[in-house]
Amino acid sequence: MSRSGGRMDYLLKNRISPSHSSKGGRVLPMDTVSQLTADHRKIQRLFGGLERQRPPQDLTALVQNICDQLSIYLTLKEEVFYPMISRVPSYLPQLDESIVEHFSLRAIMETLEGQSAGDPLFTAKVRTMRRHFTRHAEEEERQLFPKVRQLALTDLSRKIQERRMQLVQEDRSRAACG
Repeated sequence: MSRSGGRMDYLLKNRISPSHSSKGGRVLPMDTVSQLTADHRKIQRLFGGLERQRPPQDLTALVQNICDQLSIYLTLKEEVFYPMISRVPSYLPQLDESIVEHFSLRAIMETLEGQSAGDPLFTAKVRTMRRHFTRHAEEEERQLFPKVRQLALTDLSRKIQERRMQLVQEDRSRAACG
């Protein structure tokens, strides 16, 4: 079975080999896990906002905000976190599953582009995206993050924070232009 999607291929090709070593100071992995757990909570709170009754335009704006935050989170993990922890061969099966979960979330987000709350399947897509994200976050927090806390990953927390700032700035620039 062939893999579809250039992004998934990119992720698989850009794993760091087990022999890879990073330069720089050491950062406690707890910092990285704490950042990603905080991202989980933030996105879950945004999804929680869907529970309140809202006018369709407000719901559309909330879903756009969820997609924006989710996009930043997914990109951080795909570009920084996963490549760094892929150097531990025993993590690869979990990483492969996470990559597919990310791919699924991005696919749903793509189908939501340009849609509004009144469009057909909008609510079903958002609910499905929420279920996928919730499951993904729970599995990471239960299975992957405890293992990552035991690693001595060099500069991972700093790299995630730097990339986050870049992505947020890019997102703000797009919002200002559009």
